[in-house]
Amino acid sequence: MHTIASSLLLLTIAVQPCLAAPLLKLALSPRADGYVLGEPVAVHVTLTNAGDGPAPAPQHLGPEYGDVRYTIGRDGAEAKVFSPLMVKEGADAGKTLPPKASLEDDADLFFGADGWTFREAGTYTVTAAYGDDIVSPAVRVVIHAPSNADERTAAERLLSTPEAGRFLLLRGGDHLRAGVRVLEEIARDQPSTPQAAYANLTLGLNNLRPARDFTTGKARPANPTKALELLQSARDDRFGLERIVEKQLGLSSAYRQVGRDADADATEAGLPAVIERRFPQTDLERFRTIELPAIRNRVIPAQGTR
Repeated sequence: MHTIASSLLLLTIAVQPCLAAPLLKLALSPRADGYVLGEPVAVHVTLTNAGDGPAPAPQHLGPEYGDVRYTIGRDGAEAKVFSPLMVKEGADAGKTLPPKASLEDDADLFFGADGWTFREAGTYTVTAAYGDDIVSPAVRVVIHAPSNADERTAAERLLSTPEAGRFLLLRGGDHLRAGVRVLEEIARDQPSTPQAAYANLTLGLNNLRPARDFTTGKARPANPTKALELLQSARDDRFGLERIVEKQLGLSSAYRQVGRDADADATEAGLPAVIERRFPQTDLERFRTIELPAIRNRVIPAQGTR
């Protein structure tokens, strides 16, 4: 009997590590209740250390860094792993996530190496995976059919022009001339549509910066006056947190470049209050110290004030 008890004890000890829950947990949430066809889709991703000790974690959660894989399916069809348009390298191999701490990011999934991801209205499911064992619960992403002629025209223009998707994803690119033309047409001809809001935002950010079209060798200076006009026209009622931050930082940069420093300071100083009102669950201290600087560095490069 002693031998049997000892064997059972050894067996229990041996299997306990296999039954232990993973320290890291992934969760996704769509940035909107639903999207109009052609509207850029992003999901908010959170990686949490649910354990009592530190855990290794990636530096970035976006699909372009390759550490977190996103799988998208629809209507019972075989789900496919999302392939990003490009692959980026982080600053280093990873980081250590303290107990109960989280990493958060917005993952743009609307356009990748295979072009536009959501080409038809319907209900899609999205999951994320880090490594082989850490998989998020699936979330539903609803793509609504256009509700009027303007939304339909905007969706058709976007989905027929891969360069427009690249421009929206990259937040600019003068060499994507066909995409620029389509986005300018949507902003002008369908100004009240959700698609136009993103067109104005991205065209505005692009005009904040000097650029060189590497296909022609031509350079252009920044055009903060035009950027300001476009950004002010970008209705943000459907934007997620990252896009709202991009807009507000863009406005601040444009104001500063045209000599309106007081407006620039007020716009940036008011950003935490905007985030608190629109996204009341946001950790404002984390937003100020981590998310805001990261978005600033990624979207609004350092430049002269005028």
